[in-house]
Amino acid sequence: MIHVVLTVRDQREEVIGLLEDLGALDPGARLLVIDDGSSDGTPEVVAGHPGLGDRLGLIQHVRRHGSGQALMVGLRRVISGASPGDLVLTLPPGSAPDLDSLRGVLRLLEQGMDVVVGSRRGSGGSGSGRGGWQAFWEALLTGVLRLLLPLPGILDSTPGLRGYRLSALERAFGLHGRNLVTFSGGAGQVELLIRLARMGARMAETPWGEEPGAKASSGEGFSLAELAEYARMILALAWPGRGSAGARG
Repeated sequence: MIHVVLTVRDQREEVIGLLEDLGALDPGARLLVIDDGSSDGTPEVVAGHPGLGDRLGLIQHVRRHGSGQALMVGLRRVISGASPGDLVLTLPPGSAPDLDSLRGVLRLLEQGMDVVVGSRRGSGGSGSGRGGWQAFWEALLTGVLRLLLPLPGILDSTPGLRGYRLSALERAFGLHGRNLVTFSGGAGQVELLIRLARMGARMAETPWGEEPGAKASSGEGFSLAELAEYARMILALAWPGRGSAGARG
């Protein structure tokens, strides 16, 4: 079975079309939406969606937790009711990947990969035509992560489209428990990827394109607080014992 964990925040206008697209991915796919403190009525729109029936679940956070911690809430929920052979797709706030990208991730998982990363870098990725400060910070962060926390076969470890074999997530939670991800924002999504790589997970990368006209996937954005959290995460994982603890310590 395929499980899709979608983290959303203030996406009232986009969420219905996104849910319909994800529902078309596979007739048996189950969708779990984690609303991370929306203030625009997004959770009400999700709860009132008429077309997916019991395939659609919703977890609502009254206040913002950050995409990293919101993702952990969703993954724990999926693991509690899934089978080891199931596959999991995760999408951060603001994302709108096309179906070809999603199917490309699933194809590699079905071929035996434990983790598949959707990359906006390189041929076919949605980052090739982007500009401005967002693109600058993404490129800088990508370079720093590749230098200090390299992953086998992965060029783009910044937050984005991910695919996981559920058995790999179960092993990770079994080893780390609630400390699997200790950072709250986008840094927490990168932290999960690094911990899985260090467990020996088989990893691959595939281009991540987005639907025409979709807003750029910005995840948590690049505020000073977010950049500081990335710095703490890099310090903690690149030089264990020197970095400060994350959101959960």
